[in-house]
Amino acid sequence: MRIESFKITATNDLRNRPNGITPLLIRLYTLMLRLYPQPFRAAFADEMRDVFTMTLRESRGILALLTIISREVCGLPFGVWQVHRQAHHQLPAAVQRVRQIRLTVRIIASLLGVFLLSTLSGILSPSYNLYAQAVPFVVALFSATVSMLVGVMWGRVGGLLTIASGAAIGGCMSLYLYVMGFQTLGIVAVVFIGFLWALPFLIFGLLFYKFSHSQPTPVCCESPF
Repeated sequence: MRIESFKITATNDLRNRPNGITPLLIRLYTLMLRLYPQPFRAAFADEMRDVFTMTLRESRGILALLTIISREVCGLPFGVWQVHRQAHHQLPAAVQRVRQIRLTVRIIASLLGVFLLSTLSGILSPSYNLYAQAVPFVVALFSATVSMLVGVMWGRVGGLLTIASGAAIGGCMSLYLYVMGFQTLGIVAVVFIGFLWALPFLIFGLLFYKFSHSQPTPVCCESPF
């Protein structure tokens, strides 16, 4: 009698649950696991997904399902941070310094990129009287800004694009100064000013490219269970 009662309850619960909700939640949870370091995923992702799947299938009622979802969503940021922190401390000291410098460069580049984009949005607005001679420089600056933001995510490609765009900025600025009548400064001074405009982007591009070739040694972490 107890077995039949259990079967009826389980069947009713499955009918009350929307079709396809469990596979969808499992797929979303699998995507969330990609936030963990790759060595950790290789060691524990399958086990974590199996436990999550079993927990979903054993849940009874919408309230229990919502409890599971809220627990995973609320615990994810701390879990990801803890695993990344543990993996970071297991790296050699030299690799830790490289990772810290890389993170600092990405933060500074992101802030600078957002600032330049906000400035360019004002310059490119119809109310701003932009000289035709300055258009190549503005285009090169926009390209360098976008390339720098690309380098935050994809260091090698973004680094090369930032270096090329930075060189274009230097050339466009030197040409703009020469066309606008600043040749009285001397060709050396004009080229030097163009180089100063290009220098930040050249530095960021070289750093992005260099860091893309210095990947940390993979380390594994302790099991979360």
